Amino acid sequence: MIPVYRLREGKEFLHLNEYAFIESARLLKNNEAVLIFIEGICLNTNSLQPFKKGTARILQACHAEHHFPIIHLAGITYNNFKGIGKRVNLCLDFFSQTTAIASSKDRVDFNNNVFSKLSTLILPTAHTPTLKKTAFYYLNLPFYKLVYGFVDKKTKGTVFFDSVLFSVLLFLYPIYLILIITFLQFISIPQPIIFGTLFLLFLLRNQTMSTS
Repeated sequence: MIPVYRLREGKEFLHLNEYAFIESARLLKNNEAVLIFIEGICLNTNSLQPFKKGTARILQACHAEHHFPIIHLAGITYNNFKGIGKRVNLCLDFFSQTTAIASSKDRVDFNNNVFSKLSTLILPTAHTPTLKKTAFYYLNLPFYKLVYGFVDKKTKGTVFFDSVLFSVLLFLYPIYLILIITFLQFISIPQPIIFGTLFLLFLLRNQTMSTS
């Protein structure tokens, strides 16, 4: 991981980006791979955002030493950003840059050309998941809705919804099951029936979702 600093993180750190440019160029000149998120921002949208200038500056450093790295473009799109049963479209292609980047105009032209090419690789998937509302679905629905609403409120306007939702579900779900078991024991349902039913529902969990 090579750190990149943005203006919103403080102008006093921007000079440190010179290391990112030098190190990336060094790796490329050694025929290693560098993965760059050229938009420089993460948003819940399938639309390309304006490109940053760092990639062109890295290539300019390589071209100055007559090294022309192979450029792969990757267009990534999602069928949804908050729903269940996500699907990702990943479209790959090459980009040919045979002319050396030597000026600010060349960097702008490079970004414009890459933007035009990458736009053709942004192909949203039409996948739509279908939920089968089994007993397992209804058992977990109250818990899921509660956690979903809480996380959605706390992560409003950010791209961290899925990460936080997964973490909260991971740590709280065992507690939810313990509460269910405690309640069932409180109303005098025998433990073998409780655990047998929960185990059966667990075995049937894969029937909750189908794809279309």
